[in-house]
Amino acid sequence: MSVNDFRMAVGLRWAARTTPTFAKARGTTLAQKDGLRYEKKVGKELAKHVGAGHFIRLEHNPWFQFEDTYGASQCSPDFLLFGETELTIVEVKLTWVEAAIHKINDLYNPVISTALGRVAMPLLICRNLTKSSPPAVHRLSEALVSPYRLLHWPEIGGITW
Repeated sequence: MSVNDFRMAVGLRWAARTTPTFAKARGTTLAQKDGLRYEKKVGKELAKHVGAGHFIRLEHNPWFQFEDTYGASQCSPDFLLFGETELTIVEVKLTWVEAAIHKINDLYNPVISTALGRVAMPLLICRNLTKSSPPAVHRLSEALVSPYRLLHWPEIGGITW
């Protein structure tokens, strides 16, 4: 995935929640299936943090519609984590790619912040890091305040607070 492999929201006119347009992803390649399996495991780990009271609610693949300079479109982040005052947009990747943080910042954040009327922050959770990855942390509480908002979870143990 390169930086140009996703649609950005440019000149956003409006945004709102919508119902899913497509069936849940099932993956056609082994890599896609592995990525979806990892995403599911991340969701179970994040749900534990809701149960522990660190967050109020977790949503998996919520859908949003919007209109911008290029017309109408839809998008769906991997997860939304709701706190008392904060909202975190979570993107899950098997391997860190630069485009993921751009997708959160240039598509999901403006659309979701507009649709929900609250400021959102990014969080990228990756199983594998690369030489070009920014510095990552291993605890969720640290990732939420780190400059790069990158959590490295190699599936060893759970995602710790």
